[in-house]
Amino acid sequence: CALAGFLPAVPFLVGQEVVTAGYTRSEETVRQLSAWPSDHLLLREGAAGLGALPWVGGSDAGIALYPGTALLVLAVGGAWVAWSERRVARRVVAFLVAGAVGTRVLSLGLELSVLGVEPYRLGRAGVPGYADLRSPNRAAALSEVFLVALAAFGLDALWRWRPAVAAEGRRAAAGVGAGALLAGALVVANLAEGAIAPVDTVVVDRSTPDWAA
Repeated sequence: CALAGFLPAVPFLVGQEVVTAGYTRSEETVRQLSAWPSDHLLLREGAAGLGALPWVGGSDAGIALYPGTALLVLAVGGAWVAWSERRVARRVVAFLVAGAVGTRVLSLGLELSVLGVEPYRLGRAGVPGYADLRSPNRAAALSEVFLVALAAFGLDALWRWRPAVAAEGRRAAAGVGAGALLAGALVVANLAEGAIAPVDTVVVDRSTPDWAA
């Protein structure tokens, strides 16, 4: 069935390969659109969280790739809980952590050099399709998918948490779900940190740009 579904696409794939065989993105373009390490601590201009945390800056200095403080806290906590409590297979936690870190490293593109070797350059030379990628920094968006998955473990742990309180000389679980309230507060805080309001609207030019034509 998979082969039958793939066969109709073959003529288009062959034609695309013929047309694009000699085309690659220039290294200058790729380097300009590679992230700097400092970009991972930047929020978009106008974000509500700007100025609230000393280590977070505005995107006027680069590309805003900061995922949000609460998301990072929940992701780190979720990874620790999932690993220690074995709520899922540890290989799943390891995969998500490796994905979150690996895609952040990938976003550095040609700005990453290890002992004079640029790993991204090796990828462009040896991995099919990488020579055509224009914006390595967008890999940081993929890292947030991994972070959200890890944060889900953290939210689940908070939702189940019931702090112990003293009751008639013994320890008892509190009836109110304090952990659930904290989980909700962290979600709201993360949304507020990166929120931009009000958002200015612009008139979009509907004519076909030269590159699309």
